[in-house]
Amino acid sequence: MLNKRFLLVGMDGCGKFFKDANTPNIDRIFKEGNLTYNAQTVFPSISAPCWGSMFYGVTPEKHDKHNATIDHVPHPVDSEYPSIFRVIRENYKDAELVSFCTYADLHVGVIEEGIGVHKETFDHDIVAGLKGKERSEKLMEAEDPNIADKLIAYLDDHDPFFTFFFMGSTDSAGHYYGYGSPTHLKQIEKLDGLLGKVWDKLESLGRTDDLFIALTTDHGGTPLSAYGSATHGGFSKNEMTITMAARGNGIIKGEMKDAKIIDIPSILFHAMDIKTPENQMGIVPDNLFEGYEFKERKSEDIVFDIDKTKVEVPECDSIKNYFPFKEDFYDYKGNVIVKPKGKYYFTRLGDGLGLDIEDGYIRFENLKFSNESFSIAFRAEIHSLDKECMLFSNVDSLSREYGTYVWWGGVTYNGFQITMNKDGFWILIWGDGIGDEPGQTDSHWHYNSEETIKVDLSKGKTADIIFSVDRKKNKAEFYLDFECLASFDLHEDFKKYRNTLQGGMLTFGQDTTGEFPAALRDENPRAPMTISDVFVFDKEMDEENLMMLKKFFNK
Repeated sequence: MLNKRFLLVGMDGCGKFFKDANTPNIDRIFKEGNLTYNAQTVFPSISAPCWGSMFYGVTPEKHDKHNATIDHVPHPVDSEYPSIFRVIRENYKDAELVSFCTYADLHVGVIEEGIGVHKETFDHDIVAGLKGKERSEKLMEAEDPNIADKLIAYLDDHDPFFTFFFMGSTDSAGHYYGYGSPTHLKQIEKLDGLLGKVWDKLESLGRTDDLFIALTTDHGGTPLSAYGSATHGGFSKNEMTITMAARGNGIIKGEMKDAKIIDIPSILFHAMDIKTPENQMGIVPDNLFEGYEFKERKSEDIVFDIDKTKVEVPECDSIKNYFPFKEDFYDYKGNVIVKPKGKYYFTRLGDGLGLDIEDGYIRFENLKFSNESFSIAFRAEIHSLDKECMLFSNVDSLSREYGTYVWWGGVTYNGFQITMNKDGFWILIWGDGIGDEPGQTDSHWHYNSEETIKVDLSKGKTADIIFSVDRKKNKAEFYLDFECLASFDLHEDFKKYRNTLQGGMLTFGQDTTGEFPAALRDENPRAPMTISDVFVFDKEMDEENLMMLKKFFNK
């Protein structure tokens, strides 16, 4: 073995943008090494799927890692897709393995427990009590210096065989200021400085001459959009193209060819004289190691089928609005404007694409319901749930009188909401003023399904969902996978007060205020789901449209 120790550096959300930033430390470290700005990540270009693919050497369809689950679902120690750490442990029983990583979820859901890996993350007290952009600004300032200092201090008394060093504030900079923006590039430069400090520490300890170092990022991202945020998860070049680099004894000075993030394990294992597991999809890229006989890739299924992004609008006169959510927010039947709030990603949903709103929600700005019948239909991939959250709603439950969110009585407004938890779905329909006598203004009434619509959502589910209201029959229905699971009559006063379901703007992942459930004194829970193909009909669901939807979703 030509090298005695190994360092893998991960920087989140940097894509190919290293080449546009001032990175004197990366330049000097890899001056005699091998570097490409044209490597490719996996689809969807989102952190958990991408870092999972880097650790396991397979595509997301195989390792099944999601942002919504890796913080609480451990990776099985006997999985058929072992991480880099486990493969090293199985080949070098006594090796010291360490991970210094600001993305603490990787320590839970990606790196196996019980295999002797020393793990440290940044001090979360740094961002205690902070949310949203304020939290991200603090992370950009402090999380990566904190983890770098911890690693530098650790190296004083330890000489690990394999170290994973992860910094992540560049992704926050990308989301809030745009990937490739001056602020994003400046954050890359800050991380370059921290890597330089770690390198200088290793150099002062005499450990760089026989050190193999590899560097990668997980994905890139888009510029700042008209909605005031940037994203990733799609298949554009700015999202899918990444930087990869390697330096060490036996490395060719130059640029590796056709490199992909799933190749990182094979690169490291070759340098460590370890045989890559047979079921891994990565290879050693061409023009990387001296004397290596390049072997072509065997697998062809790592290329995403661009045809999955095509939009086909069903022929149906009763479709009022249609939002495919494949790669944009357009209404393909009307002129409703969709505005995302927080983070969002276009990602894989089943065999196609969808919109991941796990870290935010979406509001249909000018979509309101009239006094007539209507139906809403869509496909959703619901990830595992551990608390109640909103599926969709048009209820504006922010009291204008008191400025507080009122839950279970008090001041409320018209509309409907469907919440979900690990046990299933629950429907609530509000009627503001129903039952009032003349002169009364404080009487409010609501109707809800009698009990939870029992569906086991604890481990997640992909489903086709329909909610329908028939104003003539004064009835509401809820369908799951084209089966009506709940049908109930509304209060008779809903016939008299025809405006009771108009509510506010339709919102997925939250209520109209974006503050559900503030009255429970809880943090706003994320709605861990991906949605696609949202249809709004101007009539109740009938057999003809049900069959049309079934054919559409099952094609």
